[in-house]
Amino acid sequence: SLQERLKYEDCVERADRARKRLLTEFDYEPDWPTFFSAVSRTLKSPSFAELEEVNACRKYMKAWSERRMLTASASAKYELAGAIAEGFNRRSGTLVFGATVDSVNKLAAVIGKATSVVALSGKSTNEEREKALERFKNGECKVVCAPQILNEGIDVPDAEVAVIIGASQTKRE
Repeated sequence: SLQERLKYEDCVERADRARKRLLTEFDYEPDWPTFFSAVSRTLKSPSFAELEEVNACRKYMKAWSERRMLTASASAKYELAGAIAEGFNRRSGTLVFGATVDSVNKLAAVIGKATSVVALSGKSTNEEREKALERFKNGECKVVCAPQILNEGIDVPDAEVAVIIGASQTKRE
């Protein structure tokens, strides 16, 4: 939506301003992983930095976090999931990864209008998880929605399709 886009652009602008200040005034390295590590380190041990440096780090992280949450919950992602959900019925199994538990629940609600779906998260009990994955394995349930964090720690039966509807992508994804 236009409102989401405007909020996103505001977050990017605020993060860019704070980043530029940290690069020019406090000699942070421009390489993003190194830069992000330095910001995190400063925020973990603020007493070792100047107050202005700490404030710039806080502004950067606040804008970066807000931008990440906006991208994780953008309405267009739910519209797209709803538009392609019918196609999941023609597949042997689909995994849909979202960025947050809330986004996973919203995705499951949208996808559930077209096909059978279960939402899993770290809040799911082992019994709930096992039952859901068994239903997925024998085809009773066509889609499993889970937060991206579970894409590394859950033993999932074979799936034909995986969809990542997250805030960002890692090399592994």
